[in-house]
Amino acid sequence: MLPSFREERQQTYSPFLPICPKTSQVLQVPVIETNTDKGTITYEDPNGEKIEVPVTKGKCKLQWKPDWGMRWAAFGVNYEAHGKDLTPSAVLSSQICEILGEKPPLLFCYEFFLDKEGKKISKSKGNGISIEEWLTYAPTESLALYIFQSPKKTKRLYFDVIPKSTDEYLEFVKRYHENKDNVLNTESSESSIVIPEFSSVIPVLDTGIQEEKIWIPVSSTGMTPDRGANLSLEQRLDNPAWHIHRGNVPNIETSGINFSLLLNLAAACNAENKEILWGFISSYALNVTPENNKMLDRLSDFAVKYYHDFIKPTKSYKTPNAKEKEALLDLKDTLHSLSTTATAEEIQSQ
Repeated sequence: MLPSFREERQQTYSPFLPICPKTSQVLQVPVIETNTDKGTITYEDPNGEKIEVPVTKGKCKLQWKPDWGMRWAAFGVNYEAHGKDLTPSAVLSSQICEILGEKPPLLFCYEFFLDKEGKKISKSKGNGISIEEWLTYAPTESLALYIFQSPKKTKRLYFDVIPKSTDEYLEFVKRYHENKDNVLNTESSESSIVIPEFSSVIPVLDTGIQEEKIWIPVSSTGMTPDRGANLSLEQRLDNPAWHIHRGNVPNIETSGINFSLLLNLAAACNAENKEILWGFISSYALNVTPENNKMLDRLSDFAVKYYHDFIKPTKSYKTPNAKEKEALLDLKDTLHSLSTTATAEEIQSQ
């Protein structure tokens, strides 16, 4: 520990902080004597009295760096994720764990989130996105995917990434089930590997809100649970959807409609509510309703909220000149003259 401190700090540093027997407060006082045979330290309290206490039995508190390493040793921790800023401390704690005769955990260093301008996110500046804000505009799974992907790279966290992350989540789920249908269930080396079972109610993200997790009740979302039993373990682990849903990936059908398409539709028709979007969706996918496709209904609701808060305020309108007005009226008349059964090719050829 000492080589990691400046010289003046080395003179007074002790990994143990005594706890005052009278007030139970952790004391930030110099240790004036150490007795390794008795396992005690001696310090001078604020009143000038020299007090000897054992470093065990709840009489002392460890400083956080040695505490980290000693916890790893005591609890047999074999994996520890930490932020990039804690890398020096993680290395030091690993050495402490080894000195105690235990194998240090495998370390995983993750990078920081940045704001839209590539700067560090600051609570005081308010230049980031809270969990509550993200979940106002997209499903929980989209945030879980954004956090899951490329943890060793710095990522910009701002509202513009929400649609992309949502569509990527839908694509990963689709790809998972497409691969499942194309893989034969054959004997392999994974036959001896047991994949843990998960209930139909699964945690996907620890929000830190009220010390609870966000739970996704699959049975109430209109999504069909599926474990992709025909996929090899390697194929399952390679798809983020498997991790997000803890091995119980729902089969989500959105009739080829993704979040970006819904946003474009909301912007084109200036949607005030999701019912307006459903008027178009129902014309495109005849058998799809809000009742039988809960995910698409949720996405429609999110799309309207996102449109009103981020797209509509930036929209600008151009007043058409005489020639443009004539062309628009001609387009209107042509569309009105078409049969309701006209195909896309017939419409395009007009």
